[in-house]
Amino acid sequence: MTARRGFTLVETIVGMMIIGISFYLLMTVFITITPKTNLDQDTNTKTFLAQEVLEEYLAKGFAALVDVSPTAFPAPFNNYSYRISVKNVQAGDLNTDVGLGTNYKNVTAYVWGGNLSGTYEITTLDTTY
Repeated sequence: MTARRGFTLVETIVGMMIIGISFYLLMTVFITITPKTNLDQDTNTKTFLAQEVLEEYLAKGFAALVDVSPTAFPAPFNNYSYRISVKNVQAGDLNTDVGLGTNYKNVTAYVWGGNLSGTYEITTLDTTY
């Protein structure tokens, strides 16, 4: 008897089934991960924009820190907006606005927009002596 080369029909069908099941499992993983990737990208963009606008704003100096009404970012981030809230606070309570005349300001940048809902905020404390 001579040796035959190749696969039998049963081996070919089993191999195709294994490949099909593997492909299905991989596609399920990709479909599950894609929305989370979009959420992570949107969160990272909002974080970056909040940090950027806060750093630029704080560079103006202590005396120039006042509230900023909602403003859109320039392109390519024009689908995101921000506002800045400034509270004059005291050393004993850094969250309660006490009006003018303190050496501490609680500054918060709020960023919203993009593909997903939700607002990201970043807060810092600025002081002068």
